[in-house]
Amino acid sequence: MRALVTLILFSICTVAGAQNRFTCLFKVVEEESGQEVVSGKAFVQDSCYRFESPGGALYCNGKDRWIHYSESQELVIQKNDLSMLDGIDLNGIKGDSFTVDYSGLKIYLSKIERVEQAWPATFFIIDPESFGPDTVITDLR
Repeated sequence: MRALVTLILFSICTVAGAQNRFTCLFKVVEEESGQEVVSGKAFVQDSCYRFESPGGALYCNGKDRWIHYSESQELVIQKNDLSMLDGIDLNGIKGDSFTVDYSGLKIYLSKIERVEQAWPATFFIIDPESFGPDTVITDLR
């Protein structure tokens, strides 16, 4: 059963041809105040993505997303509704940066580098069972 689930998730992440596979640095800024909310490194493969920062991580397999907050030891699981990266076409980007407007936020992607080798589907999933008993897990799916 676990192998079947992994195969299905891998298909979700690679079905679109995996033409948009890249790494980059990201910075999220509130539009109104101009204050930086978070920054770190991102990994994108079509509708799958993984954002890592000192304060936590956001993983998405295209269907669900996992948000881990390091300081508060919380993991929140939700259905994915962040389609902010769907419109990125690497062929249309001039240079190595791109800006996305999303719900009052500006998301700056920089140092964009194409990746040839596909990541496995498990790269975009957090296993809730990998956390200790002190982690609060909230599943909102």
